[in-house]
Amino acid sequence: MRKQVVAICLQDQDTSFFKFRLSHLPCVEAELIPWDPHVIAERNEYELGLIRCSHPLQLFKEIPIACELFSFPLLVIVDDIRTQMLLLEGHDRLWYIDGSCDDDDLEEKILDICNGGMKLQQNQVSLTRREKEIYQLIYAGYTIQEIAYSLKISPSTVNAHKKKLFAKFKVHSATQMIAASADMMYQA
Repeated sequence: MRKQVVAICLQDQDTSFFKFRLSHLPCVEAELIPWDPHVIAERNEYELGLIRCSHPLQLFKEIPIACELFSFPLLVIVDDIRTQMLLLEGHDRLWYIDGSCDDDDLEEKILDICNGGMKLQQNQVSLTRREKEIYQLIYAGYTIQEIAYSLKISPSTVNAHKKKLFAKFKVHSATQMIAASADMMYQA
């Protein structure tokens, strides 16, 4: 039986992305709709929502809204594998997959989630909101002083968060931390 999914298009290019990706999946009957959380939330016939995350800031804007309003699970297709570690904690209906996965992996993940066989990824590092912000700025190449200025905190506070990040990722440098977050995508 084909699974009823909704592909939520946050940006114009998401429409062509989903048309191409989902046309190869015989198990999926998908409706493509533009981002309008209140319209989507009123419809509960979907077994799964698909959202493409092409920019880390979407994790702090659209995806938290979707987690709160939608009654169905969400599969976030992540284009930047380092973004996956920023996914929101505490949402039992949120999963992710690397955007470069092949059709078989995507179809398997959709079927597993729709059939209730998937659990939230256990290999995610749990970060506070502030740690996520600092990680994002480190990833973007900001210096300690630039991060402090941007977040309106002291450089020593940034360093304290940075040390906590390194401890959580079990690394000793920013380069190692970014590499470790990328490796996590493939451990799932």
